[in-house]
Amino acid sequence: MHVEAARELKAELRRELAPLVADRIAAGEHAVVALGLSISAGEYGVAVRHSGQPGFADIVVERGMALAGSQCDIRDVGVVTALQWSPDDLRRRTRPLRPGLSVAHVGVTAGTIGGFVVTYVNDRPHLLSNNHVLADSD
Repeated sequence: MHVEAARELKAELRRELAPLVADRIAAGEHAVVALGLSISAGEYGVAVRHSGQPGFADIVVERGMALAGSQCDIRDVGVVTALQWSPDDLRRRTRPLRPGLSVAHVGVTAGTIGGFVVTYVNDRPHLLSNNHVLADSD
């Protein structure tokens, strides 16, 4: 499917799931759904990541498959929690590096490690952040 069609399906799925998520949260339940685009073999689709809560997960899978069929990449990511470190942990050298730590080019004040990626070009890990943080350029 073309990227525009995938974006439209994502928006439609978001409209359908938003009230369900809001109802679950209002009832004090854990309900997380993240929507994005996926790409496989040059074809775009809808990526759905959910927290796997019984009943709610079934609804997410059902609606995603109804809208996008086989071009809907649905995955249960488990319970999502924020990572927290003490200020002292963030002020000292840390090995191994982890997302959220501060990094910078020598000419920049500071930025944040967004994550680590492996490219299709080689199997070496690369650091993901913003261009102005790592390269001191716009």
